[in-house]
Amino acid sequence: MSIARNFIATANRPPGKPFLVSPDGTACTYAGALSRARRFAALLRSQGVGPGDRVILTFPNSVDYLCSYLGTLMNGCTAVLVDFRSRPRHLDYVRTNSGASVWVTPTRRPGFDAIPNQLVLPESLDDQPELPMDRLGLDANPLALIMYTSGSTGVPKGVRLSHANLQHTIRSITNWARIDGTDRELTTLSLTHLFGLAHLHIYWTLGGTVYLEAKLHDIPGLMRRISREGITSFP
Repeated sequence: MSIARNFIATANRPPGKPFLVSPDGTACTYAGALSRARRFAALLRSQGVGPGDRVILTFPNSVDYLCSYLGTLMNGCTAVLVDFRSRPRHLDYVRTNSGASVWVTPTRRPGFDAIPNQLVLPESLDDQPELPMDRLGLDANPLALIMYTSGSTGVPKGVRLSHANLQHTIRSITNWARIDGTDRELTTLSLTHLFGLAHLHIYWTLGGTVYLEAKLHDIPGLMRRISREGITSFP
């Protein structure tokens, strides 16, 4: 079963509950994230990208990134995640090696425009209609993710992770860490890497709230935020 179905089930329980909170305190509810994800899925369809296609997402930690990631999965696509700090050469290697149909970024950047099949996220998705629920490709493609890793040496290799793999990880970490829907997690981890991303899958399955930071910096500020927001988890 697609892990995007986990999110939809959760969004139908507490639609007004915050799912993501940006560093400036702006909250995105479960209902709001579902709407934005469906709009992003519609944007992909308008570009001819459908179930089974591979979509590169290269974003910093942000609400836009995570809603685009959800929309990619809801469209039945395989997400290929590339760290936003990566150089153009690496991104182009991943694009050609994975056979991605399109690569999506929040903004144009010097040195990247020569890479084909770029899709810059619109400043607002409000003009994009939501893809109807009955047109989502939720169970059309068992392959959820391709994540590139080279271990310690060698050329990066694409690791294929199915929705079944990720569902198993959700259950394992939930049981070990005893996370539940009342938890609040502050993350500074890169959400294009699996450790941080796996926690997102858990939180959207259980209905918890995730507080985003771009990176680990300003330790006193982070400590104040942990205290102010009643954070219960910090991976």
